[in-house]
Amino acid sequence: AKHGTDDDMGLGWHLRRLSGVMTAAHGGTLGHILLLELVPERNFALAILTNHSEGWRLIQDVEREALRRLEGLTL
Repeated sequence: AKHGTDDDMGLGWHLRRLSGVMTAAHGGTLGHILLLELVPERNFALAILTNHSEGWRLIQDVEREALRRLEGLTL
């Protein structure tokens, strides 16, 4: 619930654990495929933006490699 109004606010996050570390990710669709991934325990965030309907292919590769190299986490 949003304070001061009758509105509710919400955002869907994909939550998962990688090697015991919680991650939260959210993406977009319809021609602007994107990923915002947060790893709070590591003070790490990753944002990948594309303007192509098949941008998920790039996002998948970049996400996997960034988590592995920068945080030692494996998808």
